[in-house]
Amino acid sequence: MTDLDGTLLDDKYDLVHASQAMDHFTGSNSNVIPASSKTLQELHQINELRKEPSALIFENGAGIAYPKTTNGTDLPYRIEGQGPAYSELCNLLDQIRSRLNLNFEGFHDLSAEQVAMYTGLSTAAAHLAKQRLFSEPLRWLGTPEEQLSLQKRLQQHELQLVAGGRFLHVMPMANKGIAAASVASTLDANRPIPRWRIACGDSDNDLPLLSWADAIVLFPQRNGDYLEVDRPWVQVAKAPGPSDWIQNIEITIQNLPAPKD
Repeated sequence: MTDLDGTLLDDKYDLVHASQAMDHFTGSNSNVIPASSKTLQELHQINELRKEPSALIFENGAGIAYPKTTNGTDLPYRIEGQGPAYSELCNLLDQIRSRLNLNFEGFHDLSAEQVAMYTGLSTAAAHLAKQRLFSEPLRWLGTPEEQLSLQKRLQQHELQLVAGGRFLHVMPMANKGIAAASVASTLDANRPIPRWRIACGDSDNDLPLLSWADAIVLFPQRNGDYLEVDRPWVQVAKAPGPSDWIQNIEITIQNLPAPKD
């Protein structure tokens, strides 16, 4: 299971080499599953470049998509999601912002050009980032105290505020770790073999994913610091990007003992 931004993807945002890196470890004895804050539309772009499309954990675990065949115009996935629909979520945020006089911008407030400016994405990619199903990234412009007020109000609606690499994410009571466990259970049901579970990440929103794993590969945050984790097998990468990602996973695999039944 791997995060994308700041982990498999660096600032070059090279989707072709990222998909090739995932293909490097995809075979009869392994699966590579993206677990990202990105939307299903964004992750579908990467899946289309891969030799074998995988399940996708999107919007920080608020949604899971399993590949399926389809003859229609919809994306070829069976989707599992939690929480209110995106339009309901945005309406709720607008109401809370007005009532508490908070200062933030959600992706639903921003044009694709503005999202591109804040993220470094192309305008076309920003359009995909705005096509959300279960969560909303916020560009926070208020105080820490106001952020706490928002968090408390969201909890009353069974929603949470999760810190990502660039944005705060409003989402249901889900996370990448819960989604990873669900996907792994589905894969094991189809082919129950002993396996190691490796997770790669860099940000606070990756902590549940890293806690789920047997072994982890840590990537540096934008300020150069690393998350503090407590796991027997921890490999520390020097930089994000497909090449470093492959190298550090190979080191991790080489150092792990054979999985137990």
